[in-house]
This record gives sequence, C-alpha cells and structure tokens, in this order.
Amino acid sequence: MSRARAIRAPAALPPGSRLAVVAPASAVDRQRVEAGFERLEAWGYRPVAGRHLFRRRGDLAGSREQRLEDLHWALTDPTIDALWCARGGWSSATLLDGIDWRCWLRRPRWLIGFSDITALHSAWHARGLCSWHAPMVADLAFSERYLVGDLRAMLADPLRERRLCPGPRRALVGGQASGPLAGGNLTVLASLAGTRWQPEWRGRIVFLEEVGEAPYRVDRLLWQVAASGMFEGVRGVLLGHFSVPRPVKERRSSRSLREVFRERLAPLGVPVLGGIPAGHGRRARALPLGFTACLDAGRGEVRFTPPRRDAR
Repeated sequence: MSRARAIRAPAALPPGSRLAVVAPASAVDRQRVEAGFERLEAWGYRPVAGRHLFRRRGDLAGSREQRLEDLHWALTDPTIDALWCARGGWSSATLLDGIDWRCWLRRPRWLIGFSDITALHSAWHARGLCSWHAPMVADLAFSERYLVGDLRAMLADPLRERRLCPGPRRALVGGQASGPLAGGNLTVLASLAGTRWQPEWRGRIVFLEEVGEAPYRVDRLLWQVAASGMFEGVRGVLLGHFSVPRPVKERRSSRSLREVFRERLAPLGVPVLGGIPAGHGRRARALPLGFTACLDAGRGEVRFTPPRRDAR
C-alpha cells in the first residue's frame, strides 16, 4: 500500500515551456490531439509528441513497452517542463510497476490529465508531488469541455490560490475541514483497492467523479472503496461530475445518486460537498491535486492553497 508524504509543487510554467504529450492508456484520435496541439501553441506553449503517441495496439496506445518508453522520456528529459496526457481510457495503472521513480524524482514536473490518469496522480502523491486534474490534450479541440480562462490560468500561474463556490445547496453533509486534495475517477480508485498502489487518504480531502455509471454501480464502487479502508481518516469529500446513463434516468425504481451519496458518505462523519465542476462533464475546471483544500460545506465553497514550490 502506498503511503502519502508531505506535498510539494513543481516549478511554474511560463510561456515557451515544453509540454510532453503522451498516451499512457487508450489509443488516441490523431485529429483531436493535433487540434489540441494547435490550441497549446496558440497559448504560447511548445507541445512535444512522445515517440509512440499515435501508436495503436488494439484499444491501447501501443504496447506496454512503448507507452512506458514515452512516459519515461516525459519524466526524465531535462528539456521537458510538464507532462500532459493525450487521453484516458484504460491501462495507466498497468504501467505503475514499470516506472523508474528514482530517475524521475531528480527533476519533478507537473502531470496534467484526469479519468484513467487518476492512477498516475495517485502514484505522484505517494511520492510527495502536486499534479493537475484537468482536461486532456484531445479535449482541447472541444471548447464546451473546459473553460479556456481556467486552463490558461492553470498554466500561467499554477501556484496561485484558487476558489470554487458550487453553493450551499450542494452540501450533503455540513461542516468545515482542510487537508491536501486527493482522488479522481471513482472506478480507477476502486480498481487500486487492495493493491500495492492503494492510496493513503488519511488527513486528506478526497475528490471523486465518474461518467456513465448507474446509481447502483456508483453504490458498489463506493462500498468497495470504503470496505478497503481507503476512507479511513479522510477529512472531507468533494463530488464532481457524475453522469447517469439515460435508461437508468428513466427507470423510476432506481435510487438517485444523491441518495447513494448520503447512504455511503454521510456515515464517514465528515463534510461532503457536491457540484464541483470537474470531471467528464461540460466546462470542466482544473483541480490542483496536492494543494491544501479548505472546505466549508455549509457555505458551499472550497479554497485551494499551494504548498511550497520545488526548486529546479
């Protein structure tokens, strides 16, 4: 089981920074990724494609060896300032045992992505670094998927304080709490339960999001996470985008997601705030994983403050 350390932040990303773009999981759509490159270049950054970025092996972005090669390049090349994933899907977790973390820690850099990239985020935090839960490079081709100003602010000043205010009506359980922000996609986190990569959330504020899962499946995933002990010692929970398949929306006998959240999360005895605009939905915001999250569920707001910056 991984154990959390004190968190620190990599260096800032001024215009001209070189952003490695890799695909550690599912195969990518070249047209969408190239459109994402154009957007990053228009913002003044220099995206650099991994050697195997457009490879395909069935549903995956190349073989495990090819994906690991690109990941190691992005983590160790001294000219690279951040690593931005092209797409999620599935298979990032299968790379964790193959990463040479000692080489990477010589010059840490930002990791940017979400969904299946949650497995990499979790491993980042176990080694004491912040990262960004943010849309993929392929998402940049679709303006409705994110807020341009939010992503540009993330890149221009990744170490500034941030604030989200979904409102008091979004509170499932009131109260105040603070702690480093952790979490990500619920399915990926549940898949880490019981493995050596199971995250340590004691003292953390945990963010969760999911896409296309019926309430009973979300219930099952939350039960698995709780039964594994991952929720032990958490200080608060933030809930992002959760979408339900249409047939389930029309099935009157189904419990609502809000009922499931109350049944599974209220017994934790910590503040729970929903409505966080992050995940697979529209106009997703970037969340600074590893920053200290100061949660006031009663007022419906959360503030994120950065840890110390890592010196280059």
